[in-house]
Formats: sequence, C-alpha cells, structure tokens
Amino acid sequence: MMGWVMVYFLLLSFMLGGFPLALGSGTTMSVDASSQADAEELWEKAIAAKGGRERLHAIRSVLITKDFKYWVTPFKRARNLHVTLVVLPDKSWSWDDYRPGKLGLRVKMINPERNYNWLTYPNDPKSPRRLTHTIEPNLPFFHLREMIESPWLQIVPFKATSQRIKSKTFHVVYVRAGDWVAKYYLDTKTFLLARIEFVTLSDMEKTWETYQFFDYVEVDGIQVPSKYRVGDSAKIARVYQFNVEYDPGIFERPPSVEAGPDAWRVKR
Repeated sequence: MMGWVMVYFLLLSFMLGGFPLALGSGTTMSVDASSQADAEELWEKAIAAKGGRERLHAIRSVLITKDFKYWVTPFKRARNLHVTLVVLPDKSWSWDDYRPGKLGLRVKMINPERNYNWLTYPNDPKSPRRLTHTIEPNLPFFHLREMIESPWLQIVPFKATSQRIKSKTFHVVYVRAGDWVAKYYLDTKTFLLARIEFVTLSDMEKTWETYQFFDYVEVDGIQVPSKYRVGDSAKIARVYQFNVEYDPGIFERPPSVEAGPDAWRVKR
C-alpha cells in the first residue's frame, strides 16, 4: 500500500512541475523540474571549464599555501603563513602562523580513520591537545568551497537562476552535498566560479558564509583561483598543488611546532 502511495506522490509532484529532492537527515524539498535541468546543464559547463570531471576525480590530495601580510595594529603589519594539506576523502593537516599577532600559531591534524583530532600550540604545557569533541566531517565543505567533484562525494545541482550584483550578471546554480547547500555564481562567459554563498536548509536565501574568487590560473590542467576573499575582507593570494607526495606519518602522530610548516613533506 505504501508503495502505491509513494508512486502517487511522485506522479503528483511531477505533474505539478516538481519532484521531491532528498537532502539527507530525512529532509526533502520540492524542486522545479525545468530549473533542475537548467542547473544540471550549467553544472556540466562549470565542470568542463574547471578542467573536466576526469581530472577532478583523479585528485587525491590538495596542498594550499597562503603567505601574506596583515595588519596587526593600525601601524604594524605581520606575516601570515598558512599551509593546508587535504588528503581525500577526509584527512587534513594545517599550519596557521599569525605570529606576532594575538592569534599566534596553531598546528592541527584530523584523521577520522583513527579518530584523531589534534591541536598544538607553542609554549603550551598541554600541547599537543587531543580534542575530545566529535570530529565534524569537513568533506562536504571542502569539496563545495573548492568545487571539486570526487568519487567520495557527489555534488548535486538542483536549481538555476540568474542574479545581478552591481553591474555584473551571473548564472546562479544551487547545489547540495549531503546536508550542505550552496549557491554558485558562475561567470556567464567562462562558467568559472566567481562567488559561492553557503546557505541554510531552512532558508536558502539566508547566507552564513561568502567566498569570492579572482584571477584564475591553470594547475595540472585544472583552473584554480589565485586570489580569494572571505566576506568583505581583503583579497588573499594562494597557491595550489595537486597530488603532492607527502609523509603519511603526519596523520599517525600528534602535530609538532618544532617540525615546522614543511612537516608534511617526505623526508629524504
């Protein structure tokens, strides 16, 4: 009986111009069929512009380096070195150095396979700290932010529209990955990602985080932004490397300040 009820519901939804889309955790929503088709077409163009699905699915690790100066006080600038290694599907190691600023230095490692969630600070008697709270999966967020399709996570486009920001018009594609939902703003000529807004499931026009991307360059056949901006902050340059050779031991031991920002490299 329940099977026929479900079939009736699906047919009714289709006749009304939409169908239910599962968003994980039992959440569903109705999506217009024509908008879904437009979203899928735009998504394919965006994937092709970025470098193609084959290249994206071949990514096993991503190294992102940011080396810039920021204002510690109105009269003093300091260097910030940020190195992040992500090994798909969900391992990560990062070095965030804001010294001599108040944020200081922290080295973090996450390895869900071993239930490792380590955080280390310099001159901290309790470091390395093994955090006891549940490890939040960062896989969807990283894939969505970097627009990386992979065998481990499917990004699903489900709605398309257009939007004008100042003097520029963008293709806007709503996408989801698990319980995460984002709005992709695509350049109408290149189909490269110019802006991403992370939104809530309950109100997809309510943005909680915004990234803007600039000055694309090609790395191993993949288009990546050489600069980005979070919210209204200043532009920050970053360098990408894909499928780097790394020391797998960094995911088996607590992170070390003494090992420095190159701790991820293979020792020769």
